[in-house]
Amino acid sequence: MKKKAPSDSDLSVTNAVAGRDDWLSTREASVKLSCSLSQVQKMVEGGILSAWKTSGGHRRIPVSEIDRVLGERDKGIGGGPADSQFRILIAEDDEATLKLYSRKFSSWNLPIEIISATDGYSAILLMAKQKPHLVIMDLRMPRMDGYQAIKAIRSDKDFDRVEIIVITGATGVQPTSNLPPDVVVFKKPVDFAKLNGYVEACLHRYQGATAGRAKRVAS
Repeated sequence: MKKKAPSDSDLSVTNAVAGRDDWLSTREASVKLSCSLSQVQKMVEGGILSAWKTSGGHRRIPVSEIDRVLGERDKGIGGGPADSQFRILIAEDDEATLKLYSRKFSSWNLPIEIISATDGYSAILLMAKQKPHLVIMDLRMPRMDGYQAIKAIRSDKDFDRVEIIVITGATGVQPTSNLPPDVVVFKKPVDFAKLNGYVEACLHRYQGATAGRAKRVAS
């Protein structure tokens, strides 16, 4: 028999007796996950985070779910980002393609850090922790595809200025017609010389902005 979700009165008992250690509100979850409230809401709506609703319509998320997501996000990832480093997040489900990107980017000898994700869901989790300046996204990926991930990124005010590149093997206009107009599209096979030029341009813009901020602080 399916377990009944706790009611508001049940939760008040939990709060008083158990110290409310077994669940979080969406706002508390956003703090725990270091992401926005809207991101948590989208994760619940997309089935990434399990949750229930009280009779008053408030979402409650088990702490075990938050711990699971934190474990997935932090798996194989070090600490938080260094503020001075230009970070590129690559979301690509094909391991061979990820390795190709890594080799190519390393050969450019640019002061960049590469972060990888194998689906859109992992990419969204890494956005909050690693705060990349450029996202390179495949469109067809498991769990959450590139379209959904880009929509989530662009709907979050914390990431609305992050530059996004889509790399796709899809042909025709339709596969990219639903993308935001500021997303740059590269077709497969990738012209790495052009991609190199675009990445360098993004890097130079970032370096110029960083230098400008440092100058304002110094003055």
